[in-house]
Amino acid sequence: MPRKKRTTETAESLGFSVAGEIKVSIEELTLHSKSLGFRNPRTDADDTSAGKYSTIIALSDAIRSSNGLVYPIVAYHEKVLKDEHAQQRDECEEAYVIIDGGRRYYAINYLIQMGTFPDDYPIRVQLMEGPVEKLDDLAFVLNTQRQALPVKDTLRQMLNYRKLYQDLHG
Repeated sequence: MPRKKRTTETAESLGFSVAGEIKVSIEELTLHSKSLGFRNPRTDADDTSAGKYSTIIALSDAIRSSNGLVYPIVAYHEKVLKDEHAQQRDECEEAYVIIDGGRRYYAINYLIQMGTFPDDYPIRVQLMEGPVEKLDDLAFVLNTQRQALPVKDTLRQMLNYRKLYQDLHG
């Protein structure tokens, strides 16, 4: 099954829909969101050890040779208050929280840092709309479709599900 179709079917099964595809700059993307209580499940993307670094380099080479992303980054659109004193919607800034595509994000950032891509390089992003409380579920499923999560990240997510189950069913 093609990846885009698989992503769409997974999203729909959790109550999400594809809102469209846009292009944004690297500054508009984030891996984590305090206001949504969301953290990307693939914590190894933050790992800059030699092994992880080499996979980002390899991915950046693939992105450069294909003139951009083959698959867009999947993100959720949110409006974030500019600072803790802001109180109104007009004091918000746009942000796109990465649900799937953390390694692609790091690879593009690497290409920008190396001067291969310009600072304002337009990054393809597939936007999702749906229930905020299911963002963790969607991110977990999308991040395990191609490559298994490291054991520590899988266990952390399973413990979250266990706690949720206990909270719901006593």
